[in-house]
Amino acid sequence: MASNAMRVVAAAAISAAMLAAGCASTPTVSEQTLSRIYSMERKTPKDHIGIFIPGIMGTALKDTATGRYVWGGAASRVLAGMLSLPLSTVSAATHQNSVVPAELLSTFRWFGGLAETEVYATAARVAVDAGGYTPGDIQDPGVDANTFAFKYDWRMDLVQAAIELGAAIERIQAQHPEPKRIRLLCHSAGGLVARYYLKYGAQDVLDQEVLPEPTYAGARYIEKIVMLGTPNTGALEAFERLHEGIKIPTIGWLSAETVFSMPSVYQ
Repeated sequence: MASNAMRVVAAAAISAAMLAAGCASTPTVSEQTLSRIYSMERKTPKDHIGIFIPGIMGTALKDTATGRYVWGGAASRVLAGMLSLPLSTVSAATHQNSVVPAELLSTFRWFGGLAETEVYATAARVAVDAGGYTPGDIQDPGVDANTFAFKYDWRMDLVQAAIELGAAIERIQAQHPEPKRIRLLCHSAGGLVARYYLKYGAQDVLDQEVLPEPTYAGARYIEKIVMLGTPNTGALEAFERLHEGIKIPTIGWLSAETVFSMPSVYQ
């Protein structure tokens, strides 16, 4: 069972996830109340590392060639067409272009940044204020940080994300003389990334005709996984998105042609 601190983060992430889905009846969470209730937990030293894995669309994407955001920044409505992947690519894992994951999508800005919609901002803030976690950069973990947001290109094959997650965990462990227990908090497709990593580690086995038995190579450091809205048995919504595209209230629209090119949607 998750600790009190993880339950706090989970509650905030649920709220943020519902906001991301455009749910009009999202319940409010009093951050001041959470901080007061869990004041003792906040002061307790953390003996583990927390990693948050967002879902599809939960990572901002940036074009390194121009320095502009193609998803998650003020120009996202204009540049959404750049999210399409080439259908001629043999493997999504080998496809390289100038669009790379930038950071966790805390807020989505539009109208040149004059307006914004919150996505994961509450979850990140409550993890620090109520949970007592110290955030860090997963690319350069450092020894003092104990919570990280895993950023990945959510358009691509999710196996590639699992491989990158494995590399990130190894970077974190390299900062500590003794192995650290890892707790993964996952939203939506982020749970699929975590589940694959747990079962097969940082190895691509999906190109085999017969799926091998799980090796649980990724379980070496993982203490627990918390999944929020993960489609473990599939999602019929994916068919609708492939057929009609993705409409996001107040933010924009991804065409069916763009969605069709993304391996993650099929997965």
